[in-house]
Amino acid sequence: MSNIAIIGGGASGLIAAIFAAQNGHAVTILERMNRVGKKILATGNGRCNITNQNINKEAYHGTHKEDMMGAFSLFSLQDTIDFFENLGIIMTEEENGKMFPLSLQASSVLDNLRYECERLGVLEECSFDVTNIKRQKNGFLVSDSKGENHYFDRVILAAGGRASSALGSNGSGYTLAKMMGHTIVPSFAALCKIYVEEDFVRAIAGVKFMGEITVEGCDSSARDEILFTENGISGPAVFSVSRTISQKMHENKPVSVLLDMFPDIPKNELFRILYTRMEAMPYKTIAENLIGFLHKKLILTVLRSAEIDKNMLSSHMTKSQISSLCRILKEWKFEVSKVASFNDSQVCAGGVLTREVDPFTMQSKKCPGLYITGELLDIDGDCGGFNLQWAWTSGAIAGRSVD
Repeated sequence: MSNIAIIGGGASGLIAAIFAAQNGHAVTILERMNRVGKKILATGNGRCNITNQNINKEAYHGTHKEDMMGAFSLFSLQDTIDFFENLGIIMTEEENGKMFPLSLQASSVLDNLRYECERLGVLEECSFDVTNIKRQKNGFLVSDSKGENHYFDRVILAAGGRASSALGSNGSGYTLAKMMGHTIVPSFAALCKIYVEEDFVRAIAGVKFMGEITVEGCDSSARDEILFTENGISGPAVFSVSRTISQKMHENKPVSVLLDMFPDIPKNELFRILYTRMEAMPYKTIAENLIGFLHKKLILTVLRSAEIDKNMLSSHMTKSQISSLCRILKEWKFEVSKVASFNDSQVCAGGVLTREVDPFTMQSKKCPGLYITGELLDIDGDCGGFNLQWAWTSGAIAGRSVD
């Protein structure tokens, strides 16, 4: 039996603790925050998007992501479902394959993980901010910011990346991994809102719709809910393409996006619908005509963007003007000024170079006895439960592989 330290009490750290304890090891979770699992409570808008039915390698990103994809053969989607069912958590599937606990409460996921840790004798040391790890002859000396030292036979580094630092991940894991000889791929925010140059979005803040967003000049697009904010655009669809946007901005490249508010209607069909609508109600102004067709709060902003007078009678609308209106409704262009900070991002890209970690054990190739899991690695997933699945997979493999 070994004495195992798990640095970080998030998703990958908790599941690693359970598997390591099941194998008879003495396990201690060292958590920087005053309690474990704070980020779990915030996932899925407080409902915890545990995983996704559509787990596939295309949903993941990283400098050498192919190095890690074999891990899913060792702890798969079905293994995740079975694991949580054994804890008492039944899942329900929603749109786009997203899977949540039937209770729709993230707290039920965290509670059951903690109950299992307690049952297995896992110790929790919270408010323990690890600042140093030293390799000893047969183990590791782990020190915190208060000068406390603990000796462990093995260490699982599950400290997360830099996203949502208020919930625990402040980038300290990168420093610790670098101490142990690892290469760190520069990080940038992912799964986050974007800010745009156009100040008129303030007038339509709060409006949301099911649409499609495309990053201009590349094949990155997503169809889901889109939300206008006071200074930008947010929502699941935006989160899905935000990694591409963030990476381009990280490379100092200009970025613009196109919004399609009617993704299921081809442009020529949309033109026909609008033309017929103008003919049917020629006595209304164009602004009045669009009530019931567009969100009322959007109408004036859309017409201004299409350079159409809101007071023009529908009978005076030309085909050219209808085409301009269709262009805004199908390809509304916005220039991105920046992406949200790490604090306001769900995950971040970058991290420990995956080629320095064994995907079938999560053990470091640079430092035997050290295991690295979750967001700390240079692997990040799309929006919709993919990142939590990576946390469960990498954490479970590390927990049952540690010797």
